[in-house]
Amino acid sequence: MIYFRHYLAKFLYNALWIPLYFTFKFFVHYRIIYQDRSIRHIEGPILIVANHSSVIDPFFISGPFPMGSRVFPLHFAVWPILFLIPFVNIFAWAMGSFGVRKGIGLERALKEPLKFLEKGWTVGIFPQGARSRPVGGIRKSRRGAGYIALKNNPTIIPVYVHGARALAPWVFFSRARHITVYTGAPFRLPQEMHIRNNAEEVSEFLMERLFSLGEGK
Repeated sequence: MIYFRHYLAKFLYNALWIPLYFTFKFFVHYRIIYQDRSIRHIEGPILIVANHSSVIDPFFISGPFPMGSRVFPLHFAVWPILFLIPFVNIFAWAMGSFGVRKGIGLERALKEPLKFLEKGWTVGIFPQGARSRPVGGIRKSRRGAGYIALKNNPTIIPVYVHGARALAPWVFFSRARHITVYTGAPFRLPQEMHIRNNAEEVSEFLMERLFSLGEGK
């Protein structure tokens, strides 16, 4: 079942790439800025860490990778309650997303994404653990992103989506918003971080790398 779901999600990511890209170009003046274009052809296992301000962030984040990329699909961590909503749950499942439950320990909560990385696939996670507040700034990082990065030592790609906060449907279709996706250069954790094995420290490090892409934007 895991392979069926993976290849179904891969098909959907590729099938939706062109219509979504041009929809975003028209309605939100979508732009992609690369620090390193080699990410367009990178191979897994890959951990994408990104800021989170809109429910459609995973689709904005998929734009920097070309249709047919080996990076697809992006198995994204989502709010578990989505899997309880009719039709939304089917779509989230088909796109390869996974829910992360709180209060059950990192080992159990993140068992699924670790399995994806072991197979050389791509996992996407928001170190903040939830969408940024419209008012009140950036949320504190959670340990999950650091835990995953330490366990599998994947190639890490930071992605910063600028302009998507409070992106209501009427705002999207008004064509008044400009959204830019900044993609950082791929990297791996420094060896000393693996030695210290501190998930909280690593999550903070990932947040710093991520938000440095959006500084001054």
